[in-house]
Amino acid sequence: QKFMELLYEKFPENLFTFTNSGKNGQKIKELRQRLYTDVISHRPDGVFLFWDSDVSSSENTVDHLLKESTQTKYEEDLRFVVSSLRGNISFVIVGGPILMGEGPWLQPRRFFGRSKVLTLYSNINSRVCVS
Repeated sequence: QKFMELLYEKFPENLFTFTNSGKNGQKIKELRQRLYTDVISHRPDGVFLFWDSDVSSSENTVDHLLKESTQTKYEEDLRFVVSSLRGNISFVIVGGPILMGEGPWLQPRRFFGRSKVLTLYSNINSRVCVS
C-alpha cells in the first residue's frame, strides 16, 4: 500500500494498476511454482519482487540458511524467476529478502545472528540481478 502511494505521489501523471500476487509466508521456490499463473499471465508492464520469508522464516534456522546447498537452491530459483520475468515483462525490480527490524536496536530476539545470512542472500540477489 505504501509503495503504491509513493508511486502516485512521485508520478501523478501516470496511471498505475497494482495487483498483489504475494502469498504471506511463501518463499522464492513457491513463487517459482506459480509464476506464470499468478504473475506473467496478467501481462504486467513491470514487476516488483519484495519478500522476507527466505531469510526470516522461523522454520529456516541460521545453520540451514548458511548451508551452501540451501543458498544454491535459492539462487537457482531466483535466477529462474528473474530470467522468466525479464523474458516477458518490461522491467523487474527486486527488493529483499529482508529481516523484519534490521539493526541491533530493532531486531526481535529470534532474528539475532541473521545479519550474516541477510548479507549472503543480498549478495546472491545482486549476482542474479546484475547478470
